[in-house]
Amino acid sequence: MDIWIIVVYLLVALLYAICFVRIFEKAGYSGALGLLLLIPLINIIMLFVLAFNTWPIENRLSKLRHKLNDLTNAIRCEECGKVIQDEDAHFCPHCGVEFE
Repeated sequence: MDIWIIVVYLLVALLYAICFVRIFEKAGYSGALGLLLLIPLINIIMLFVLAFNTWPIENRLSKLRHKLNDLTNAIRCEECGKVIQDEDAHFCPHCGVEFE
């Protein structure tokens, strides 16, 4: 009976490991970092890194958005991040910030 407890524990740990690896990969990090969540105390640090650090995928998305804005001649509001298609606009219709 004790062997089944160990087998179930290992299967659950494997399932968690697969989930952690996928989460880190989708965030743009190496999937191997997800395995660190299986180590006690380091898992708390890694969760804080994942929660409060800027993800690499966010950096790439931001660069692509800026390139798209350059191509379309649209104005991006620095305050709220919304794209305004009217290039003659003097203020953001979403947040009211005046453009320079």
